[in-house]
Parts: sequence; structure tokens; C-alpha cells
Amino acid sequence: MVHITQPEALEVLTQLEGTRWRRSQEARPDAPYGFYFWLRAWNAKLEAGLQDEPVPLCQFGARATRAPILYGDEGYRRYYVQSNGQLSLMTDSALPGFVAKALELGIPTL
Repeated sequence: MVHITQPEALEVLTQLEGTRWRRSQEARPDAPYGFYFWLRAWNAKLEAGLQDEPVPLCQFGARATRAPILYGDEGYRRYYVQSNGQLSLMTDSALPGFVAKALELGIPTL
């Protein structure tokens, strides 16, 4: 399992999504549905003392969002950020070979 706060989480996602995706994350850290957006939301949930509560992270985002979805390169693939901070690949957004690679890297699927 990969947690949004793990130091290697961004690197694992970069292995899946590529360096162009990572550069876009670093260039636009405030972009909704990006890695840093959800990392800040998790940290806000932690500061509120609710890390163990099943409260969706969208409640803690700086902008209103409907679901805690982290978008991959060009928005083709999507990752669900669980209320416990774990990342899961949404299989309806990825080809089978990509799903296998995500599983190898420790990202489960939904």
C-alpha cells in the first residue's frame, strides 16, 4: 500500500505517470486533484485530529471537490485517495498492463 504522506509516494506515482506528470505537479502545487492538493488535505485532516476517522479528504481541500480523486498524466488515469490516506488506482481509467504495473508498485485497485 502507498500512503499519500510516504516520502516515496510521489516517486511511485512518477514511475507510473512519468516525469512530465511530476513536473506539472511541481509547477502547479495548488491545482485541485493534484498530488500536493491531496497531501495538504491529508495534513489538514491530521491537524484536526481526525486521521483515524472515515471522513473523506474532500472535506479538507482548499477548494470544494466532490470526490478525493488524484489525476494522472493528462487526466487519463485516476487514483482514489482513501479516507485513511491510501492511494488506489481506479481500474476503469487504466489499461490492464498499467493496472499490473500499479499493483507491482504497491498501489491496489478499485
